[in-house]
Amino acid sequence: MVGPTPSTSLCGLDTDCPGLQKCCPWSGGHHCVAPMPQAPERNLVSFWYNVTMLVKMDFQELKQVDPRLLDHMRLLYSLVTSALQPLDSAVHHLHSTMGDTSTTVSQLLLGLPQLLPVANVSAVLADITKRVYEVVNVKVQDVNECFYDTLNTCSGRELCVNTEGSYQCVCHQPSQALGPQRLNRLCE
Repeated sequence: MVGPTPSTSLCGLDTDCPGLQKCCPWSGGHHCVAPMPQAPERNLVSFWYNVTMLVKMDFQELKQVDPRLLDHMRLLYSLVTSALQPLDSAVHHLHSTMGDTSTTVSQLLLGLPQLLPVANVSAVLADITKRVYEVVNVKVQDVNECFYDTLNTCSGRELCVNTEGSYQCVCHQPSQALGPQRLNRLCE
């Protein structure tokens, strides 16, 4: 789902858009738009992780042979999704940049349909470095979905609380004397 109005940025691919924005058809061409989150029960991917991959390839050389990084993104996507089989994972390329003089650092957003501890995801993806010579390091971290409106469905009346791999929407309580906060309750 997309928000009500697109940005003024024209695009051809999602990689032409900043951050988590997507390139969507809109009247007058394709524009970068911020996606709106779906309700959790309808969203198959609900658990998010940041993945940083260090690849043995000079970034400047990579840009010369693959200017839009399409093949690079396909490689990273296939490495991550194959390592996480049979899970139906979603992988989004966020950014690639120069590491040291002979490496490229790529940031990915990984979505999974079930909650796995960061340590487990990290252990599975670390195996890529043993199988693929060009991949030097893989680092997995939790995403704070509360920082991104596109990754959480909390309303303005609810407080978003980050948890490992996910988040919870908590109702604001006027006073602690009224009792503990109730999780996942509709706020009135």
